[in-house]
Order: sequence, then C-alpha cells, then structure tokens
Amino acid sequence: MELRNNLGNGLVALLALVQGGLRTCFGLASAGGLGVAARDQVMSMIDTPVSNETMVIAAPFLLLGALGLASAIGLIAHRPWGVYGTVAVSLATIAYDMWATLVIQPSAVMGFVVPVICIAHLAMKRNADRRARTVRA
Repeated sequence: MELRNNLGNGLVALLALVQGGLRTCFGLASAGGLGVAARDQVMSMIDTPVSNETMVIAAPFLLLGALGLASAIGLIAHRPWGVYGTVAVSLATIAYDMWATLVIQPSAVMGFVVPVICIAHLAMKRNADRRARTVRA
C-alpha cells in the first residue's frame, strides 16, 4: 500500500510540475520574455483577441505556473504545505480556466484536467489516511 501511495503522489507531483512549467513558459512567451516570435505564436492560438494580454494571459499564467511549481516541490518533499498549495493552485487554475473558457476560448476547458486529477488524488489519499488512523486507534 505504501508503494501505491508513493507512486500516486509521485505522479501527481510530476503532473503538477509539468503543468506549472508549461504555464510558466506560456506566460513568459505571451509576455514576450521568450522573444517576439514566441509571443506572436502564442497570441495566434487565442481565438478571441484580448486588449491587455499581459494582465489577461501572461500574469495569470506566470502566477499559476510559479505557484504550481512551488507546490509541486512541496509535494515531492512531503511537506504538508505542498498538499495545501497544490489544492489551492488547482482550485485557482480551475477558476481561471473556467473564466477563460467562457470569455476567451472554449479550449481552455482542457486546463481542468490536471487540477481535477490532483485534487481527486489528494482527497482520496486524505480519506484513506484518515480511515487508517481510525483503524489503528
């Protein structure tokens, strides 16, 4: 059972790292931090033109990406704040992607996948840990 928990936590941490890294790269690219060509390519993927790309796209992606990377590191290090951080970043990501789905483009709904997996796994693990503690007591 311990191996299964470690594997699940490792996979969730890996997913959180990948999502955090990709969101950070996307934010940097949309802000022009990776060059004009990268910025133009990212902006060409957006269905609905936005007036202030920095505040609508770049800043939220950079913030969610950086916080996601930090919380994933906390998960890897087995820190309680890593779990709480991952859940908080996942909820914020879902909220942002929900808004982006309605306002900017429908494909933003794909951003729900990783946060939902992270929250579901961490909630199931917490319930299993709680049941294990009551059995031992």
